[in-house]
Amino acid sequence: MGRTIFLVALARIGLGVACVTEEFSLSGLGRGVILPLKTDFTIPPRAVVMCTLRGVTPTPAANRFMDFVTASNKMAYDPGHSYHFTNG
Repeated sequence: MGRTIFLVALARIGLGVACVTEEFSLSGLGRGVILPLKTDFTIPPRAVVMCTLRGVTPTPAANRFMDFVTASNKMAYDPGHSYHFTNG
């Protein structure tokens, strides 16, 4: 997050273009201090890959993260396997 703020700050004062996710720049966009750069191409969907080791119990934090990702993608988590999720 710190680098994102730094990149947006540099773009805001005219020192180039910053490539950051829109969610991290909503405040500046809403106030008009930075502007979105429209492109003539689309960015391909992003993916999340999760892998776990068979026989190794994930930490409680890892379990919560996997629950969050699987709930948003409507898939069941099965220990010891890998999954590939896309936003497209």
